[in-house]
Amino acid sequence: MNAFMIWFTRQRRKILQKNPKMQYSEISKWLGGKWKPFSEIKKKPFIDEVKRLWEVYLKENPNYKYMRKKSTLLETPRILPASDDNRTTSALQLGSNRHMIHVTSTYQ
Repeated sequence: MNAFMIWFTRQRRKILQKNPKMQYSEISKWLGGKWKPFSEIKKKPFIDEVKRLWEVYLKENPNYKYMRKKSTLLETPRILPASDDNRTTSALQLGSNRHMIHVTSTYQ
């Protein structure tokens, strides 16, 4: 969590008490516009809160080590054509983990 999210959560609660039907997207846009011009002095209490929460988290999880997950969902699928006598077979390759979907069509 970052400083904006801590501030955002608190402000969102206040807004929802006054305007319970206001949509999340509207609140997000409005609060984002309010947060952006804040000075570093105004943001400092929230930045300090993030640091405090991070220290608590590390004490509770001493073996924590950040490991980035490799995403294969963003890759574009490739169609790999192959053909033999009376059939045409195509394989759709999804991601770098080589999962294949085979589609067979028969022409006569």
